[in-house]
Amino acid sequence: MKKKETLSSKLHHPRLYGWDDGKIYFLDDSGRERCVTEMPDLLRELEAACARRFAKTTLAPVDEGVGAASAPLTAAPVITAPPQRKAPDIVIDQECPLDLIVLSVGVSAVRCRLPDTNHMVTVRLSRQPLDPIIPGTIISIRPRKVWRYARNQYLSAELLSARIDIPALG
Repeated sequence: MKKKETLSSKLHHPRLYGWDDGKIYFLDDSGRERCVTEMPDLLRELEAACARRFAKTTLAPVDEGVGAASAPLTAAPVITAPPQRKAPDIVIDQECPLDLIVLSVGVSAVRCRLPDTNHMVTVRLSRQPLDPIIPGTIISIRPRKVWRYARNQYLSAELLSARIDIPALG
């Protein structure tokens, strides 16, 4: 009779895995499943190990004073936060019409680029169907409101025209 292959027989080492109940489980070599989430002390150790492993660290200078030759070399990790990158605000004159290059068209918004720049903006067109707009066209809009959300710049506008102008695309 052929031995039934189980998940534990496929594994050569114990494994951690998550399940759709939001918990973390440990499967040992014998196939026994243990819920790590229900063991607070073990969960804290696992979180600390992950924090040490995935933290971006730089080595602090080691004291080379008396007895440094016999002491093991250790360096305390210094955790540095990643720099916050904020895209520069685009100054948009709400009194003048504005031309934008369409990059993509969504259900209710158009992602655009200002001509001759890399500045992106998401445009929400009021009372206008997005049918005549396709990626690669240039739209002329009259801006109404400008705001920033989640590091992206948005504006609501009225569509004046849509045209194809190959040389202006750059």
